[in-house]
Amino acid sequence: MSDGTEFGWNDEIEGEVRILLQPAVGTFTIKGLERATVQHGKYANQRMAVVKLSVKTAEGSAGIREQFTLNSDFGWKIHKLFFACGMAPEHGKFRMDWTGLEGKTGNCEVGQRTYEGKNGPITINEIKEWLAPGEIKDTTPEAAAAEEDDF
Repeated sequence: MSDGTEFGWNDEIEGEVRILLQPAVGTFTIKGLERATVQHGKYANQRMAVVKLSVKTAEGSAGIREQFTLNSDFGWKIHKLFFACGMAPEHGKFRMDWTGLEGKTGNCEVGQRTYEGKNGPITINEIKEWLAPGEIKDTTPEAAAAEEDDF
C-alpha cells in the first residue's frame, strides 16, 4: 500500500503491481484514515472518511481504500464498519470514534468492482460485506449453491 509520499522530478521509483483478490473472506487491519470532503454529486462538500485497510485472504493480501460519507443516508454502512471492529453495539446508538479505528482488525468479505476510468475500465478490490466480530462466512461454491437452494 502506498503512503502518499511526494516524488521529486528525478527520483528513482518502483512500480507497484496491483493485486486483485478473488472473492473470499479475509481479515482486515485498519492502517489509516484520511478526513476528506465529497467532491461531486448529491453529497458534494459533505465530510467523508477514507479508511485505508490491509486485507489478507488465503490467496494473498492487498491494500483497499473504502470511503464513508458522513451522512445519515450512509449510517448503516458506517455502523457495519464500527461493529465489525468491535467498536459499536449490534443495535442502537454509538459515537463514531474515527481516531480509534487505526490498528483495529476484523473479518470481511472482499470482492472486485469494475468502473469506467479515463482510459478505460479499471478493476479494484472492495469490501463487499463487513462481518460481525468472530463471524467467518463460508464462500465456497458449495456454500453459495446451498444458500441459493434456500429460496
